[in-house]
Parts: sequence; C-alpha cells; structure tokens
Amino acid sequence: MLEQSDLLAIRRIASKANPKIKAWASLADKPARRALGLTLAEGRRLVADALARGRDSRFEPRAFLVSDAGAAHAEAGGLFEMARGLGIECFSLSDPCYEKISRLGAPEGIALVCGLPAREDLVALAAEGIWLVADGVQDPGNAGALARTALAAGAAGCLFLDGVDPTSPKFLRGSMGAAFALACPAIAAGEFVRLRPSLPLRLVAAVSGNGAVDYRLLDRRPPLGIVVGGEKGISDNILDLADERIHIPLQGGVESLNLAVAAGVLLFSGETGGAP
Repeated sequence: MLEQSDLLAIRRIASKANPKIKAWASLADKPARRALGLTLAEGRRLVADALARGRDSRFEPRAFLVSDAGAAHAEAGGLFEMARGLGIECFSLSDPCYEKISRLGAPEGIALVCGLPAREDLVALAAEGIWLVADGVQDPGNAGALARTALAAGAAGCLFLDGVDPTSPKFLRGSMGAAFALACPAIAAGEFVRLRPSLPLRLVAAVSGNGAVDYRLLDRRPPLGIVVGGEKGISDNILDLADERIHIPLQGGVESLNLAVAAGVLLFSGETGGAP
C-alpha cells in the first residue's frame, strides 16, 4: 500500500472539474485518444505489465494514477516506486475523480495514462514473420484474446481490419498486457486491399471446409499472413486477396471453434519460423 508520506509527496487532484480529469475521462472515446495521443490502462496487473516494460512498452507510460481506494492495495506501493523510477508523473486522485475517468464497474483505483504507439509502415512490418490478420473483429475481448494468442505463439504481430480499435482501454484490458509487447496495427479493409500488391507476405484465409486445404499442410515459411474472420466471418473482398484457403478439420460433431482457440491452433501448428 502507499504510505501517507508518499501520497503527500505527489500531486493531489480532488476536483472533477480539473482539466486533467476531464482529459483522462475523454480517453474512452477514439477521437479524444487520437487528438491527445493518449489512452488509459486500468488495473493493477495491466499497470504492472506496462511499467515492467517501461520505455520499451509500445504504449509508453506517461502518468501513474492512484485513487484513495487504490492506495490501500498491497501492490500500490511497489507500482508507485516503479513509476517514480521511470520518472513519470504520479497523481493521487479522490475516489470521485477516479470514478469519473474509469469505465469499469468496480475500478481498482490504479491506472496509467499511456502514449499511443507511433504509426508504423505496414509494408515494412509485414516483411518478416507470421502475422495474424483479424477481419471484422469488433469485440474488444475477442480481439484482446487474439493479441495474447499471437504474442504467445511468437507471431510478428496482429493486424485488425475494419474492427476493434487497438488503442482503446477495453482492448488493452482484453489483451492482458500483450498489446504492450506486440505490434497491433489497425486499418480499414479498403486500405488493406489497396496495399495488398505492396505487401510481401503470402496470405492464407482460414475458412470452413469447402475445398480448403488442411491447415497441417500449410507451408508456413514467412512472411505469412493468416486471416481469421470476426463475428460475420471473413469478408469477400479480403477472401479474394488470399493466395490459399485453409481449414481446421473438426470431429465429434463440433461445428466451430472459439475465434482465439482457432487462431491458437493455426499459429501453434509447427514453428513460426518455417514449414511444419
């Protein structure tokens, strides 16, 4: 927990009308995140992951926030010391102030304000490794699970088309820290179609049967992009770009797999650095 002497040594914000509180509360909305170049990572575990990566985090920690209730958590003191060690600003917030910036039903009272990743050249990024390409995945929890799966499998990144915003606090929570380590760019499907001739990767689409190749026969030499579909499946304009279609044979009368489970099967089959 945070000692009273620590709380007295950092900046206190007790008014919900404070400009910083208003700015941090606005980070729930994409336009505000883009305008300010910031997002919010909430919860002890997420904050610990970001601080552990420090300046190497893809979302650079900018400010450490702790509410009166959050200061009582056992981990609060250690997280504060990590933040102070990185030289970032630390703020003590009244509980009403913290509740204004939080979108959680039961907030823990510990958060980081983080800078957004710099925009990267997708053509250059796609030149190496195996990528998971998620088409139309709208749910932040599903998208975050895909990012965790991709990171665990050693993928180069997770590209989101016409889906979730990977800078949103909900996505960061869903990724459980994976977004701090893994490239997770997002572009419109139309932009991806336009860029496709310039992208050096082979593109394979994961679909249900209908003549698709068994995923275990896939040539996994990178650069490779494995496309999975969201709630409505892979859109036709993205399917048309695929060099190959693969499927996961299912048994026991099972008709489909959870999206993250299917992505895990595809990414963990064989080594990511070469053919099976």
